[in-house]
Amino acid sequence: MGASDIIRKKIRDAVATRMALINGTGGYYTTIGNHITIKKTNPYGSNKVDGIDICDESETQSLVTEAEELEDRALLITGKIALKQTDPDKVLEAIADFEKAVNVDPTWGGLATRTVPLGNDDEVDQEENIFRGVNIRIRIEYTTRAFNSES
Repeated sequence: MGASDIIRKKIRDAVATRMALINGTGGYYTTIGNHITIKKTNPYGSNKVDGIDICDESETQSLVTEAEELEDRALLITGKIALKQTDPDKVLEAIADFEKAVNVDPTWGGLATRTVPLGNDDEVDQEENIFRGVNIRIRIEYTTRAFNSES
């Protein structure tokens, strides 16, 4: 694993840890933080419990300066929130909770320079159980050493 891969994992894990704060107390409306998964293909199974799946979807990079061997990186994270009900107010509460958790420290303990909100979209699955989800996207920007194939 390269240095940037390790930072990427630390950031993703920091997001998952922060989302665990969403437990219905401390000004949070929902308990979606009680069930956190990371990059699961079917994170909620057939039971479809309230929760968040944290996915580090993609990452872009650009060289800051060759002399300093640094590059800026932008990591796209999607929080896939699942709710067992279709009440649209609960979806808005879950979005507010996610945003509040991000704003606790948008540098993720100094791992990043900033976090930029990119929007959200919701979906409804009405198969066996009534189920509603929302995908919230954020971009987390950080700087790391540039990849050097000679070292």
